[in-house]
Amino acid sequence: MRPYVIMLVVLASGLGLPTFAELITYNSPLPEQNAMARAGFLAEMGIQLSQFRVDFETGFVDAQDISNQPGLFPAGLVIRDTSPDDAAIIKSGPGSISLSNPVGQFAVTFDGGPSDVLELDFSASPVDYVAYQDIDTTSNNSIITLVFSNGSTMNFFSDDTLTFGDSAEFLGFFRNDLPQISKLRLRLSGDLYGIDNIEYGIVPEDVLPGDYNFNGVVDAADYVVWRDQIGGQAGYNRWQRQFGETANADASPSAVGLAIAVPEPACIALVSLGIATVYCRRTSRAKSLASC
Repeated sequence: MRPYVIMLVVLASGLGLPTFAELITYNSPLPEQNAMARAGFLAEMGIQLSQFRVDFETGFVDAQDISNQPGLFPAGLVIRDTSPDDAAIIKSGPGSISLSNPVGQFAVTFDGGPSDVLELDFSASPVDYVAYQDIDTTSNNSIITLVFSNGSTMNFFSDDTLTFGDSAEFLGFFRNDLPQISKLRLRLSGDLYGIDNIEYGIVPEDVLPGDYNFNGVVDAADYVVWRDQIGGQAGYNRWQRQFGETANADASPSAVGLAIAVPEPACIALVSLGIATVYCRRTSRAKSLASC
C-alpha cells in the first residue's frame, strides 16, 4: 500500500478562499508506511526537515497535564481542549494509549466527552503546514477541522487506526495556496486516543517549488524525480507551473539536499465535492467534507 495524497482545489471564493487554491494532504494508510508518507510530505513542500517538531520525549513526564499552557511549545503553539477536566495528558510506555503505544516513550492522550475537542492552536503565529501521528483512533464520525487565518474552515473525516501496539499513522496538511493555518481541531467522538510527533512551521521563501532535485532550476530532470520518487497530481502541477524558473543566487541551504524516495502514484481520480475537487491515489483515513 502507498501513502494517500489529496489535492483540494477550491472552486469558489465566497468564503474568503482564493479561487483554485490547493490544499495538500499526505496520509499513511498503515504504520509501516509512515516514513514514506512523511518523506513525500516534506518533498512536496521542497524541504528536508520540519521547522518545529514536538515529540514529547524531552521535558515531559508521565501523567503531566499540558492543556491550555501558553509557552510550553515552540513558536506559540498551545494545545487546548474543551473538556471540563483538561484531559490532554502525557502518557508513557507500551499499551498506555488503550492498548496502543506512543511513537517513542511519550505521547499526549485525550479522553474528553463526545462533543469535546482537542485543538492545536497556532493563532499566535499561523503556519504553512502541520503534521502529526495519530494513535488508536477507534470511533466513527471523527472530524478533523482546519481553521485558516482568515477564519474559513475545512473539515475531514478520520477513519479508524489499529487499536493495539504500534498503531500511529502519519497525517500532514500543507496549506499551499490557501491562507495560513491557525488551528487544527480534533473531535473524535469521545474516544481515548493519542497524538505524537507534531510537526509544523513556515516554508522558507527561498524554496523553489518544483525543484525536486534541489539544483536551483525547475527542468526536465525534476519531472523524472517526480515520476520516479514523488508522484501525485499536485506535485506534477507544481512542476509544470514552475518549469524554467530558477532559484535566487543567495538561496539558503534549506533548499539543498537529496530527493527523498516517495512512491509513484497508482491512480488519479476526480471527485466532485461541491466547492472542491479532490485528486487521489488511494482511499484513506482523511476524507474531505465540504468546507464550512
